[in-house]
Amino acid sequence: MVPATSTDADRLAAEALERLVRAASDEYLAAARATARRASVGNVHALRVCTRRLRAALGLCTGSVPRELLRRARRPLRRPFRRAGRLRDLHVAARVIARQ
Repeated sequence: MVPATSTDADRLAAEALERLVRAASDEYLAAARATARRASVGNVHALRVCTRRLRAALGLCTGSVPRELLRRARRPLRRPFRRAGRLRDLHVAARVIARQ
């Protein structure tokens, strides 16, 4: 077996990171569609989890992707995450009230 060069390692790392971001993006889009169809407790929770995962995956790109490009990729995730958080808070409040 021939040892991998740093160029090979860099390429493999870049490919793995690309797969990670694609997978996180696909999961986010699926969760967003499901939540748009029905804003259930589970769907809202899944959307928030997928958003966090996608943001984390994008964070791993720091240093290899221009900062402005990362900012433009992250920005559209803010509003849905905040809104889903507010809806999640309402779900939790409704659950607490129902128990009383």
